[in-house]
Amino acid sequence: MKKIKKILAALLTLVMVLGMSMTTFAVEQTTPTSDIKVSNLAEGVATDLELHKIIYLDKTTENGVETQSWKLFDWVQGVTINSQSGEVAITDAEALKAAAEAHTADDIENDVTGTTYTFENVSIGGYVVLASDAAGTYGLMVANTYDSDAKYLKAKDAEVIAKWESHVITKETNDNFVHRGQTVEFTVTTTFPPKKNAAGTADLTTFKVIDKPEGLKITGITSITIGETSLDADDYSVSETETNFDGSTKTYVIDLSSQINNFDAGSKVEIKYTAVVYSDTEYNNSVDVDSNTVEYSPASTEGFEANITVTKVDEDGDFLTGAQFQVLKNDTALYFIKTDDGVYKQALTSEESGATQKLDVSTADGTLKITGLDEGSYTFKEIKAPDGYSGGVEKTITVTADTEKQVTISASSETNIVNTKLSSLPSTGGIGTTIFTIGGCVIMIAAAGMFFASRRKESK
Repeated sequence: MKKIKKILAALLTLVMVLGMSMTTFAVEQTTPTSDIKVSNLAEGVATDLELHKIIYLDKTTENGVETQSWKLFDWVQGVTINSQSGEVAITDAEALKAAAEAHTADDIENDVTGTTYTFENVSIGGYVVLASDAAGTYGLMVANTYDSDAKYLKAKDAEVIAKWESHVITKETNDNFVHRGQTVEFTVTTTFPPKKNAAGTADLTTFKVIDKPEGLKITGITSITIGETSLDADDYSVSETETNFDGSTKTYVIDLSSQINNFDAGSKVEIKYTAVVYSDTEYNNSVDVDSNTVEYSPASTEGFEANITVTKVDEDGDFLTGAQFQVLKNDTALYFIKTDDGVYKQALTSEESGATQKLDVSTADGTLKITGLDEGSYTFKEIKAPDGYSGGVEKTITVTADTEKQVTISASSETNIVNTKLSSLPSTGGIGTTIFTIGGCVIMIAAAGMFFASRRKESK
């Protein structure tokens, strides 16, 4: 009987040991590594990716028995975890993202240009993925690579979809130093919005590019490209919803909503269009995007113009009025619109029929100001001099500018244009040249008399 009890006790002990061993076996991983795929990245933009491990499988042995549990690394913030199931709850996404940004990444991949990237052979655990590029701001991405629903704990592949917090717009121009009436080309670059909002509660229904220029008249779209596809004019709609009193554009809307089902989120969008400079001082061109699934950061570009003021003076530096000038560039006389006494702005092509090439110096300070100019050399050619002064004076002035909009005006001398008084003639009734004229006539008569007298003598 005692032997039977000992055998039963031994069997019971074996069962308990096997039971504990089975618990340990149940959490053993059958696949040690997996892959994490990141999708919905911006197309054609160099994106930097960082992978940060936040959860690991902790193994401890006590009294010869191994136990395993899920744990967070000490640097992790804003997360709670069930140590047995591995279930994660994010309590503060901003704190978690900030902690990850301050942490040294476990894996980094820079300059990803496609819309997807896969981190391969990742050890089992939980991860944060950070993405950054020039196209926009990405939200927090979290993935785990363990299958807690399986009978045996095992690694599994995971996919995270990049969520946009905001998209970036860039705007460029082919010329920042311009003249009034010049046609300028602008390029707007952004990315196609996500098909759903970050919460997943709304589908994309609106995608419009809204341009708000100042001092410009938009004249038309040159091209629109999404991804590698060039759109035709009937693939989108354009509306100029408002104009200013001078005919310049106030609001210009390009509606691309009809293309929502034709392109992937993150596709590169490039729009080129032209505009005529209406202002005679500067222009500013801002752009934004209207989308119901993500915010966009507005962008703008600006241009500037030069002006020249010359002063009409005499040899003593006293101001003169009454002069009239033409202004030539590249040997061609320019057209101007008078805006005030002695002030003219360069004319638009459409204004030339009512413009003038003759600029009057009509102010008491002798100044003539022209505005709406770009870089280059301008020749002031006097076509009418002030009364009592010699005419035909010319002065060439060169305008340059650097990237900081510092305009430099240079001339052979200062910008004074000097006239010289005509030689004085005596007043009527004075002796003046009369006596010399009479004397000359007498000499001529005497010479003629001597000539004919000598001819008579010879004939006798």
